[in-house]
Order: sequence, then C-alpha cells, then structure tokens
Amino acid sequence: MKKFAELQYVRPDMEKIFARVSGDIAVLKEAKNYEEFRNAYMDYVEADTELETSKTVAHIRNTINLLDEFYEAEMVYFNSQMPKYEILKKEMGEVIVASPFKAEMEKEFGAILIQNMEAQKQLSDESIVNDQVKEAELVSRFMKTQAAATVEFKGEQIGNYGLLKIMQSTDRAERKEAFEAWAKLYEGIAPTLEEVYDGLVKVRAGMAKKLGFKSFIPMGYLRRRRFDYTEKELEVFRKQVREVVVPAAAKLYERQKEALGIDTLYYYDESIASPSGNPVRSEIRNILSAKPRRCTVSFPRRAESSLIS
Repeated sequence: MKKFAELQYVRPDMEKIFARVSGDIAVLKEAKNYEEFRNAYMDYVEADTELETSKTVAHIRNTINLLDEFYEAEMVYFNSQMPKYEILKKEMGEVIVASPFKAEMEKEFGAILIQNMEAQKQLSDESIVNDQVKEAELVSRFMKTQAAATVEFKGEQIGNYGLLKIMQSTDRAERKEAFEAWAKLYEGIAPTLEEVYDGLVKVRAGMAKKLGFKSFIPMGYLRRRRFDYTEKELEVFRKQVREVVVPAAAKLYERQKEALGIDTLYYYDESIASPSGNPVRSEIRNILSAKPRRCTVSFPRRAESSLIS
C-alpha cells in the first residue's frame, strides 16, 4: 500500500470533467434500457470519484500545512469550480429521479442514492454559486488565521499545535502556563475570527433564504444528509447529555482528580490522564493489539500508510 505522501496529485481538468458528465447525462436521457442507463451512470461515478479523490488529497495536504502556497492555490481552484459542478450533479440527479429506471437504480444502489439526489436538488442553484465560493473563502481564512497564529512562550514563538502538546505536560505549572498562552493566542486573533464568523453567518443565512429554507439550520441538516437525524432527535440527544453524559463526566473527573493526586481539578488538569502522562502512539498500538481484529487491522494499516502519525 502506498504511503499518503507518495500519492500523486494532478489538478483535474474541470472542462473535460464537465464535458464527460454532460455526455453521461445526455446518454441517460436517451437510454433505451437499464444496461445503457446504468453504464452511463457508472461512467459518471468513475469521473466523480477521480475528481473527489484529487480534491481530498489537495484538501488534506492543505490542512497539513495551511501556509503551503501550492495547495492553498489548489483549494482556491476547487472552491471556485465545485459549486458549478454541483449544479451538474443536480441535473444528473433530476434525470435519474424522473427516469423510468428509477426503481431499478434504487433496487441496485439503495434508497439512499435517490435521497441524496433529491437533497442535491434542494441544495444547488445558480443563484448561490457566488455565495458558495465566498463561504469557502471565509472557511479557508478562518483556518489559515488559526494556523498562522503564534504566541511567545518561554522565549519562543509557538503556534496552536505546539501549545497543545505542552498543555499535556506532566508539570502542572507548565500546563497552566501553556493554557494561559493558548488563551492569549486566541485573544490576539479573536477580532479576525469574529469578523470571519460574522461573514459566514450572513452568507449562509443568505443562501438558505435564496433556496427557500426558513433558516440555515434545516439547510445544514440536509447538507450533512441527516435524513433520519433531525432537530427532534438532536433535542433528545441534548436531553441525554444533560441527564446522562454530564453526571457520568462528573464521576470521571472525580476519578481523574484522585488519579492525579490533587485537591481540585482545574481546566488545565483535564487534558492529562495520569501523573505519568498520556499514552503515546506506541502504547495505543499495544492496547489495540489486545482488542478484536476489526480494531487491530485498521490501525497498523493506517500507520504504515502514514494516514495517521
């Protein structure tokens, strides 16, 4: 199995993809039998998979280093192209849902296929293409602002992730100092993050209105394809958090306090499990080796492929 770093990335030619998918849609419209219909759909699936794979590789490499100019430019490219591609996917879905082969497609690929296509119909429209591009730009700016932020800690400029490691130090005073530095870091970038967040709220509310939703909340549920997990189910979960999770967490914090040998568990103590520190990656591997096979197969394969560090 290739390591993630060895995966070749090539920017997809969106004009060719648009032409290919448009051709598949034309075949779907004229298909005389299910075999023709299915073959056209599977060609679209192949094109879509190749596109999404390239986009995912670029996205992961961009998030690994948000200051990498090459992959930042690639994500700008994808963010400008994907809203238009979503319109094409919407057309594909409309053709399939309205076709005489809908039942056969649903039988072979499952009801979720049709549900996803019906959701796509509600979520894509020419009127929000520019808003989607703006939304992606704001999300990117939010993440990049966090990635670029640093704060002085013991004479060095340290970023968010560097502080997170020190926040798990076995030295309690050092942990507290790291948490205070972390708070100072976010205090410094708070005005920018608040500006971006305000922009996100406005652009998302605007999209929801244009698409006919009462607010962004139902649109957000549909984006996540939560067909059977609605606001009603979430309210039940919130109640369970209050009644079950919070009391259970309180008991765990008491046990953690006893394990750490301290009188009061403060916010800077919650990130450490024992006086000797948190488990390291090698210890986690040993723990998983004693678990069922479904646990022991996935972790080593991901580690060997550098999908986890």
